[in-house]
Order: sequence, then C-alpha cells, then structure tokens
Amino acid sequence: MAIPERLLGLRGFIFDMDGTLTDSMPFHIRAWQQVLERRGISEGKEYFLAHGGVPSFVMGGKLRERFGLTESAEALAREKTENYRRLIPGIRAFPWVVPFLTEARERGIRLAVGTGTLRENARDVLRAAGISGFFDTVVTSADVTRYKPEPDTFLLCAERLGLRPSECAVFEDSPPGFEAAKRGG
Repeated sequence: MAIPERLLGLRGFIFDMDGTLTDSMPFHIRAWQQVLERRGISEGKEYFLAHGGVPSFVMGGKLRERFGLTESAEALAREKTENYRRLIPGIRAFPWVVPFLTEARERGIRLAVGTGTLRENARDVLRAAGISGFFDTVVTSADVTRYKPEPDTFLLCAERLGLRPSECAVFEDSPPGFEAAKRGG
C-alpha cells in the first residue's frame, strides 16, 4: 500500500495501535469477555468496539456500572490485563503496515503510536507484531490524564515528534479515536 498523495506533504503520522496497526482488537475483546464470562455475563463484540481506545481501568468502570459488578474498576482491569497478556504472542501487524511504515521512513516522515493501552502491553504488542523499531515515540495511557475522545494522546505524540498537530495525520479505527483526532486538529 503506497502512501496516498494527499498525505505526502505531512511531516508526521500518528497511529492508534489496536485495530489500526495490529489485529489486537479481537484479543482485547476476548480478554474482556473472559472477565465477564467468569461472572456469568455475556457481551458481544459491538459494545467493546464502540469503546475502542478507552483505557482498561476506565472500561472496567463502565462494565462495573453496566452490569452492577462489585469489584473495583481497577480489579476488573487487572484481570482483563492478565487475560490479554496471555494472548499477546498471537498478535500480528496488518499486511499493509510494514510496507507503509517503510515508505514513510524512506520519505523522512516521523512516526508515533498513540494508544490507550498500558505501556508494557504496547511495548510487547509492537514487538510481537514486528514493528517496534519504526516509531520515534509511543504515547500510552500512562502518559496522559485525559483519554480518547479527548485529544491529549495525539497532541502529545505531535509534541514528542517536534511537530505541530496540523503537520500530522492520525490513523484510527474507533469512534473515540476519530473524535480525538478531530478535536486535536
């Protein structure tokens, strides 16, 4: 996949990780479903897809409220993370990713990842997918206090790249991420 002509004037590309660079969204969904199944609850993938990019501890709070769970949001998030970490070795980059990132690098375009996941998970997912060496910076949920749909993740990516937001394109796959990119300019 060649970089579209309309993007060639930009100096930076900022990528969401889960579902954009990697096939990891089904792994996140499965990990959350395992948390719920342990409590006798079933939830389809659509609910989780609608909350793509939301950090696990925030999602834990949403599930706690939605299903009246008694555990803390943090405890639910820890359980989900344990489930997810066991699945990470199976995660792969989408087929278009390596050629696209290679071309961007050859053109001198700076590259960042802006993800709502934990730093350790982002590191391990990018490694499992074989793409960790492409990025100038990785911004995770540990780096910001406001998460997608707020623009903070993408704004920090641009800042770390040494670029203005208007010099960057954001690549996203979820409604909260689209909104964050729009809000960030």
